[in-house]
Amino acid sequence: ENPKIPIPKNNQPIEDEHFLEVPFTTDKQKALTLINEAKQKGVHPVKLWFEKSPDEVIEKCNEILPKIKEGLTILDRSDTPIDIIFTHRFTTALMLWFIEEKEKGRENWTINKDDLPRIRELTGQIAFTSISEIRKIKDEKGERWKIYSIAKTPHLEEKLRKGTF
Repeated sequence: ENPKIPIPKNNQPIEDEHFLEVPFTTDKQKALTLINEAKQKGVHPVKLWFEKSPDEVIEKCNEILPKIKEGLTILDRSDTPIDIIFTHRFTTALMLWFIEEKEKGRENWTINKDDLPRIRELTGQIAFTSISEIRKIKDEKGERWKIYSIAKTPHLEEKLRKGTF
């Protein structure tokens, strides 16, 4: 309602390649095998993927993190004080992890096994697919990013719809 707050041209969403889903595999059979094993064990497939294939998880994280960093830089330079992002849990978790680590002063952005527990913890706290509000705030603690999950749209079978793992 504030005319000074810019909105996207024509009030249309902007598709952005920086916050895409991070699929754990492009091999359909491998995905089905992992999903079936997760069902049998009563765990979420992403949790099982972290446990069974940490090197693959690290590889995927290191592939997507530069895009996330660039996307956050673009948002930081944007005139809009609030941006809404629709993406998947793993991408949102990596954004949160990056923001946390940057606030701690980290400069080396190669993800390793020591980083996986926190990334996994963040991934397990987010809805499968969610809409998140992201904004940069300034307060007594300084300038920093805040991400709020404002909606979730679970899209897997009911048995796998666990908000946390």
